[in-house]
Amino acid sequence: MEKQQKPMQVEQPTPIEPMSVRNLNARDVPVDGKGKRGWSTPLLCSCKESPGLFLTSVGCPCLVNNRNLRRIRHLEANNRPHPRREKLFNKCSIFVICLEIMCEVTPTRQLHARHRIRHRYHIRGGFWTDICTSLWCQPCSLVQSHREIQFEEEYLVEQFQSEDVDMETEV
Repeated sequence: MEKQQKPMQVEQPTPIEPMSVRNLNARDVPVDGKGKRGWSTPLLCSCKESPGLFLTSVGCPCLVNNRNLRRIRHLEANNRPHPRREKLFNKCSIFVICLEIMCEVTPTRQLHARHRIRHRYHIRGGFWTDICTSLWCQPCSLVQSHREIQFEEEYLVEQFQSEDVDMETEV
């Protein structure tokens, strides 16, 4: 007995809406052929642009680094700025200060934060540049990382506000 083959049904694919991609390069820094870019601000301009933050990172770098890590983790998890992103202290700040004073882990945690920021924003660099920057230019590095996160947060706040305005005009 021969099996009869059923005729094959062919359907045209339906168009789908293009995926919206968030701009993680809020300052439109030029990108190279590998999709990598430089930092949005130079390393050594941090004391002029954010003097208060620079002085805090000189006096208590663990607080600035803790805030940077908290903000980048929140962005990665929620794609929204941290609701208390400007707050320097949080519940675990005292614990972090004690841990960092006793164990001297600030450069290690800063290296981790810098790597996460470079990876998220596709910034050129590598392990050795992160080590050198975290050890020898710690305050400037902390402010540079802070500002990179800040640029994305400002961009997201603008996007959310414009979406709210668009929603209000539709109603």
